[in-house]
Amino acid sequence: MDDIFNPESISEEFIYYINTTSSYVLWNEQGTFRWEALPKEVQESPVKKMIIMDFNGDSYPDILLGGNDYTYDVSTGNYDASKGHLLISKGAAKGFEILGPKDTGFIIKGQVESLLQTNGERPLIIVGINRKDVVVYEYVPN
Repeated sequence: MDDIFNPESISEEFIYYINTTSSYVLWNEQGTFRWEALPKEVQESPVKKMIIMDFNGDSYPDILLGGNDYTYDVSTGNYDASKGHLLISKGAAKGFEILGPKDTGFIIKGQVESLLQTNGERPLIIVGINRKDVVVYEYVPN
């Protein structure tokens, strides 16, 4: 860290902040709210956009995530470890099964700026990527 940050600027509060920054889901359980940190595999890059819907037909909400961020300064580099994840809800058991690109065929390369789904005869997932062409996936329910 001394190579990246000025040693005088690193305090205990700074280290605590770095180690506790996470992306969360806020669950509304009949008027009681519960925070759940997203799985470690999803924390490797900023989550910027998500679609929440039942992807596997079990009536529990699943989460499709897109992210990455190229706006930071050159000394820290791009945060671009995410290629897209589908989190399948375990329902009452809480938590998620993580499906990556090799499991879903959904792969994102770049900084996600928009993520949406369309419903219709051919449901689509549309991904807007900064300074790249829009990517469209056909969603085929199980």
